[in-house]
Amino acid sequence: TASVVDTITNSGTFTKSGASTISNTATATYYVLSNTGTANLNEGNITASYRAVNNGTAGKLNVAGATVLSTTANTVIYNSGTSTGTATPAVNISSGTVQSTGGYVIEHASSGHVYITGGVITTTGKDAIYESSTGPVTIGATGSTSTTSPDITGMIDGTSNSAGLITVNSGSVKGTTTNAIYSNGSIIVNGGNISSTKKYAIITSSASAKITINDGNITSANTYTVTTTNVVGGSIEINGGNITKTGGTNAAVNNYLGTTIINGGVINSAGTGVYATSGTITIGDNSNGVNTESPSITSATFGVQVTTGTFNFYDGIMKGYT
Repeated sequence: TASVVDTITNSGTFTKSGASTISNTATATYYVLSNTGTANLNEGNITASYRAVNNGTAGKLNVAGATVLSTTANTVIYNSGTSTGTATPAVNISSGTVQSTGGYVIEHASSGHVYITGGVITTTGKDAIYESSTGPVTIGATGSTSTTSPDITGMIDGTSNSAGLITVNSGSVKGTTTNAIYSNGSIIVNGGNISSTKKYAIITSSASAKITINDGNITSANTYTVTTTNVVGGSIEINGGNITKTGGTNAAVNNYLGTTIINGGVINSAGTGVYATSGTITIGDNSNGVNTESPSITSATFGVQVTTGTFNFYDGIMKGYT
């Protein structure tokens, strides 16, 4: 335990094993671990009153079983590491628990890669992952079909103007008090469960951003499930997966001004299925034979509603109110 300096400063290789606790009681400035080398947190506890880990520019942080937490409203892992790719990411979490009692769990402030394939990431305050730079965030290993691991509670927030790509391959991302994923960058969903009980499951706020959904289960309650903001446009492409809106009259898929292409998947909505104001909605593909089963859109009001935009319907089935 330390209080007026970083507890551990690592520029080589540091491995935490065993059930012991390493802590720092400072309420500002100092970390439990300041890392510019390779740090492996495999067992035991890393407990901070301020921030637990500062991962420097050259740092590589691996959490594989340990519990890493901040007991106050502060960031648990602050990442400046620039290492890229899933083989040697700047931050790699494969198991264990990383938790904040009021702050960000991971503050991603670099071009490096944050790669989370397992474990529990949770916060009772701000975002689970807050991205303030260009680095990508990948949730779940490619090819994984798990809908429970990794388990992330709290928004994945990439709302900086230069936010990097967010990819969800598997696991669970839950926005319990706000959105599940909110980004100025593009978002790709290949699997997993993404849900919000209060606001949007997935939202982008940049005209250059694209939401691509290839698989997975995406659910919201009373607001749009998958949406762009109403002043910028952007694009949405749905090739598979299940998109469900369980309450309210808003649309499950909403893109006010941009382009929405739905090639596959199942959309079920307590309100409208798909909505656009002056954007373009295309259902299916006119280059092949007609498919009368996919995509499938079922809604309590309109299957598709376009105010002054363009609607192209080539494949699938739509069921609205009767």
